Formats: sequence, structure tokens, C-alpha cells
Amino acid sequence: MLVIDQKPKFSEPVFAGLKQLNTIEGKEPAKQVQAIDKAENGLWDKAQSIAEWVCSRESTYRSALDLVGWELPSLLAASTRNIYSFAEAVFMSVIGFVPIVTAPSITKFFGSVLSKFYLDKEDHDQASKYLLFQLNDLDDAKTVKAGIERMKHEEPEDCSFMMDLNKNKEEKVQFYANKSKELTKFFKDLKVDDTKRKKIKALKKAVIQAESFVESFIWGGYYFFNRMFRKYVLKQDRFTGTKAYESDEEAKKNSDSSELSMFQKFGILGSMLSGPLVNKFLLDKVEDTEAVAKSPWLKTIKSQWDMTHGVFPKLGLLFSYVQIPATFGQMFAAQGKNELTENIMRQFTMVPSWWFGHQLTNGVLAKNADKKLSEKFSKNGILVEPQDLHKIAPDPAKIQHILKATKANPELEKEARKEHAKALYKGFGLHAMLVFGARMLMNWFTKFRVTRGILKS
Repeated sequence: MLVIDQKPKFSEPVFAGLKQLNTIEGKEPAKQVQAIDKAENGLWDKAQSIAEWVCSRESTYRSALDLVGWELPSLLAASTRNIYSFAEAVFMSVIGFVPIVTAPSITKFFGSVLSKFYLDKEDHDQASKYLLFQLNDLDDAKTVKAGIERMKHEEPEDCSFMMDLNKNKEEKVQFYANKSKELTKFFKDLKVDDTKRKKIKALKKAVIQAESFVESFIWGGYYFFNRMFRKYVLKQDRFTGTKAYESDEEAKKNSDSSELSMFQKFGILGSMLSGPLVNKFLLDKVEDTEAVAKSPWLKTIKSQWDMTHGVFPKLGLLFSYVQIPATFGQMFAAQGKNELTENIMRQFTMVPSWWFGHQLTNGVLAKNADKKLSEKFSKNGILVEPQDLHKIAPDPAKIQHILKATKANPELEKEARKEHAKALYKGFGLHAMLVFGARMLMNWFTKFRVTRGILKS
């Protein structure tokens, strides 16, 4: 009878070889697990640091939101069509992403140049500091004084936060330490009489107008530039979105290969100028302080047609810089009915994505995570600011607020920072999925219209 030993005996060399297979770089299995855990924690710490850096500035947050929540899913959707549509999507993503990232630099450039025309000679080098004033600060002597007092605390506090955020980068820490001292001294010594107040206000408005010419030119001509790229680089005289299921002959019949008419050319030019014209009208409107005091709408305009930290446009300015010119520009630059229909549909994705998307994703997730923290630590209003807790889809709190709200409780701070990062990544991921779904639906709808002969001339 054959007996099989259930516990085979290995020779010492064989046993040693098996033992070696269960180790990495000479570590015992238990230590190996610890090393893996440590590596995973290190990876998460880096991801958390990136999330906090993204939320440290409006410019970095909006840039990340645009890249992850709009550009990447749009590129992915375009890649399912044809190589020409994908090439156009890449071109448009670059044109769209660069102005958002470079907005602070553009503002600083115009501030430096225009200060020579609006400020006294001794103030030319301080233009970026004068741009820190909000338009609401420049109504009269009383508001100027309040503005200076606010910035005496806010700006050095912001520098302190940035030092903490970059504590492992010596050069950055030193930069923000020097900037804090400089700003503290500047606002402590600053004296603003009525003449100087008017000059600072004129400089701010001039910078807004100058930047709006640049941004409006880019966004008003956004789809026109794509038409030129399509024609002269890709060598395509037709709307490329239907190329996979509509022949060139059919495209001609359906006006998908039409040339720009004179009406369209004037419309594109008007789109490029729409930003400065809108800003001129609205900035003149809010000059009347009595009218502003009586009108909630004008109060909102005055507070939103400004910049954060003196360099990045708030939502109001973004609307006039980007949304208005782009909306009109894409209507006039469309090559035929199919592209025009797609551009209109794109607006129903772009507007919610840009203006409400992060509230419906990041904001809702942050609010749910805030409830969890509230149950555990009996304190709410951390991941969402207290005044926004009643909203169904609130703005998620910036990392500055989170650190300030948890300063007295290290355990709460650690948990809040973790939940903040999780809400950010989940929110961006959900945002991207929704935009991708909407863009794929648009692609399918165009295919359905063309293959069914809808909208044919």
C-alpha cells in the first residue's frame, strides 16, 4: 500500500531556498509587510500633500479642476471618434488650459506695466501689493482703512500657512518668510490719502480691462483658432466629428464643410471684444456706491468682479473673461449645423461643470465627510465652512480654513486632512466621469442625427 506523507521533509538547502522566496531583500515576512505598509503610507502622505497644495490657492484649484474635470475626459471622449477629432481636442485643451494656469502671471505683468501710468514713481515697484486691495476696499477713507487692517492680518497669515505647507522645501519657506516680513512692514507703514486711493482704484480697473482683452481674445477666438488648426494643420475642410460615418460628399451637402461667412467673421470679432465691453459696463455700474448699497445684484458684481490675492480672477471675472466670449465665439465659428448643435450641447455640459460641478461633487462629498467628523468629534463646519452647511451642494472649505478650525485638536486635524484629501480625489474623479459621460452622449447623439439623416440640408 502506497502511503503519501502529508508533511514532506525538505533538505536544508531546499528549505533555505523556500525561505528566501518569502523574503524581500533579506527581510523576514513580518518586516516585509511593515515595509509595504510604510511605503503605502508614504504614498498616501504625498497624495494628501498634493491635495492640500491644490486647495491652497484658487489658481491651483481651478487649474486642477479644469485639467482633471474637463480636459482629460474631453480628450478621452474625442479619442473614441477619430484621429482628427482627437488632434483637435489636444489643440483646444492646450489653448484652454494655458490661460488658466498663467492668469496670475498675466495679472502681475499688467500690474507692473500699468503702474507706471497710474501710480507715483516711488510706488511703481509696489504694484503687486496695491493690487491686493479689493474694489470694495477703495470706496472711501473708511473702507481703505478697514482694507489695510484686514490685509495686515490676512496676508502674513497666508504666508505662514504656505510656509507650513512647504515645510520640507527650505527655499520656499525662506521665500514666504521674507514675503511675510515685507508685507507686514508695507501695510504697517502704508498711508493712503484720497488721491492715492483713486490711483490704486484706477490701476485695478485698468489691469482688469487689460487682462480681459487678452483672455477674451483667446476665449472668443477659441473655436475660430480650432477651425484654422483644422484647415491648415490637419488639412481638413470639414467638421471632423462626423468623419467616421459621413463621407466628404455628404458633408458638403449637409454644410459640414462650409467656409466662414462675413457674418461669422464679424461675430467672432465681437466675441473677442465681448469681455472688455461687459467689464467696462459692469465696473462703471458699481461706481455708484448708493446704487450698490440698494442692489444685492450689484453687491455681488462688485465683490466677484475682482481677484483673489490680487492675481487670480474670481468667478465673476472668470465668467466675463471666459464664459461669455467662448459661448458667442463657438456659435459663430461652428462649421455647419452638426458642429453648431454639438457646441450648443457642449454648453449644457461646460456651464454646470465650470460653475457648479465642484459643488455637486467635491462639495457634497466634503459635507458628508464633515458629518462623520461631527459625529466623532462633536464639531462641524470643518470641511465645509459653517455658513455653507445649510446648502445642499456647498463649496468645499479651503485647506486654510480646515487647519485653522482644527488647530487645537491634533487628532481632529489629522482626521480632517485625511477626509479632505479623500473628498477632493473622489470629487474630481466623479466630476471627470460625469463629463466623460456627457461628452460620449454628445458624440452618440451626433452619430444618431447624421446616420438617421436628421438636420440634412
